[in-house]
Amino acid sequence: MEVTYEAVSAPVIQPTLRAAGGLAWLIPLSGWTPAWLFDRGTSRWRYIAKLGVTSLVPAFVLGFVIAIALTASGAPTDGLGPDFSGAPRAAAFLTIVLIAPAEETLLLSVGIGFISLFSNRPVVIAAVSAIGWGLMHAVIFPVQGVVVTWPFFVFSCGYLAWRPLGWRTSRDASGERARSPRTAADGGSSSA
Repeated sequence: MEVTYEAVSAPVIQPTLRAAGGLAWLIPLSGWTPAWLFDRGTSRWRYIAKLGVTSLVPAFVLGFVIAIALTASGAPTDGLGPDFSGAPRAAAFLTIVLIAPAEETLLLSVGIGFISLFSNRPVVIAAVSAIGWGLMHAVIFPVQGVVVTWPFFVFSCGYLAWRPLGWRTSRDASGERARSPRTAADGGSSSA
């Protein structure tokens, strides 16, 4: 089986699986997803800012609503998230801000690659990935699993949109090929 990427329209990339079958019929989601989630036409920083707001604001609102509902219902709110009270602050910071996101991004790429074997629809791939990440987070902290599902959907869409360019090359808003910092620093070319 070979996975290729075909341009659907200028800035939108859709992964295509050259094999019969697939699970795309299971989740018909393409009608409600904002098209810009897969649109690399804007600058990288504008795309990152839009993705950040789109993922974090709904997650914070949902978490806030869940916390209010649990408090109002009298349910215990202890243990709804990880407890870092005994850990040194530097270790907690490194774990939350640097180590966990790096590990989860690597695992996200492997998971998306696996899901791509069964579907060639980016929205389906992103939805299945997000549900999987939500379930993994919910195993220990159920509320956290509910809250992180939407951000992981958005992250998966972003990964799928930018995956064809990889780490070595990227394009700026005008469509010109830009050197990655690594190749620009050593004077090498940025051909992919």
